[in-house]
Amino acid sequence: MAVDPIQAAKFACEQCNWKISHISLQKILYFSHLAFLGENRECPLFNEDFEAWQLGPVLRSVYNSLKEQEVDKKPLKERDFQGITDIVANDNREEVKTIKFFSDELKKYDPWKLVEWSHSKEGGWCKTYNPNKKNTIGNLLILEEYRARLKQPNDPIGKHLLSSQKIKNKHKLIVALDCPELSDARALVEKLSDKVGFFKVGMELFFQKGGIAFAKKLKDKGNKIFFDAKSLDIPRTVEAAVRSLSDLNADFMSVHSQSISLLKALAVTPPHARATKLVGITLLTSVGQAELRQLGIRQNAQEVVMSLAKLAMTIGKLDGLVASGQEIAALREKYPDAILIAPGIRPEGTTAQDHKRQDHKRMATPKQAIAAGADHIVVGRPITQAKDPIAVVEKIFEEVELGVGEQVNREYSLKTQ
Repeated sequence: MAVDPIQAAKFACEQCNWKISHISLQKILYFSHLAFLGENRECPLFNEDFEAWQLGPVLRSVYNSLKEQEVDKKPLKERDFQGITDIVANDNREEVKTIKFFSDELKKYDPWKLVEWSHSKEGGWCKTYNPNKKNTIGNLLILEEYRARLKQPNDPIGKHLLSSQKIKNKHKLIVALDCPELSDARALVEKLSDKVGFFKVGMELFFQKGGIAFAKKLKDKGNKIFFDAKSLDIPRTVEAAVRSLSDLNADFMSVHSQSISLLKALAVTPPHARATKLVGITLLTSVGQAELRQLGIRQNAQEVVMSLAKLAMTIGKLDGLVASGQEIAALREKYPDAILIAPGIRPEGTTAQDHKRQDHKRMATPKQAIAAGADHIVVGRPITQAKDPIAVVEKIFEEVELGVGEQVNREYSLKTQ
């Protein structure tokens, strides 16, 4: 969901303790938009185009609202935003985090240094500026700038983009807390607290004594929660379960995609009105081709996944899908805006013997799944049963970063063909 530019401007000023000029504000908004566009499959932070003015990219609505000259270096005042709704009141969590990051990082620089950085020869401003006309800077040019800056280790904005990307990558890994005892889950969370911020709570943990309270505490500490309920019941029962999650404030909840009556019931509440995002289970990664044949299903695994995905997305209007990394590329092509979660992930170097001890039949590495277009990967036993879970997590993040690089390059190539 795009952010209102005026609300974003107010929020940026608040983050800078109102010690910010209009010049700096416009650059913070531009670099926030650039980062968000590149990190979120070309979803824009603002639906308004930036214009190439003399001193850099400008959102005209913000300029007109503040009625300040762009060369004015005096700090903006709270009274300049009287009557503007606070952006935090909106459900734009990732958008808000991006603006906060760039406000915090760029507020320490002189406004004219930000102007210099916005005039980079690789930038969209340089390619569109005309002293006689305020041309718009299209998002395709901004994406080109994003890609170019990431490849320049000495580019100051490129460094900030890499830092922002690493923060976002932290939430691409969902650690499955499939632990036999609640105490084991607590110990693992404590050990990984500096590395991981997204955890999957499944039925094994949720229904233990104290499991619900544990999940709520995880959320209260700022972690993201994926409640892997795998719900498949009569519509009224599942709807009640979804409502009961309101106190937990889980980020995602999974439901099975086989029941058309259930999907129709869930579609009554539109995605933008859901506090918890609903993701549809397609085909469990534990199911292989042999088992499909035993069930009398002639379709191969990918065909089954695509069929169930169609039900989930068209009838259920769900927010996303859960599928193995082997089907992610096809799903991403078909549903470019869906949240895609890939379980059955094995880190690079996992041995064949390790595979035999796992339930998953259709697997992928972290790099493969992310490069194919997964938003999140779910990893359980390779971490929970490791002698050094921190080392495993760090290795997974290395693979994730490689996958993100491949994903960005592939999507950019497709866009420019």
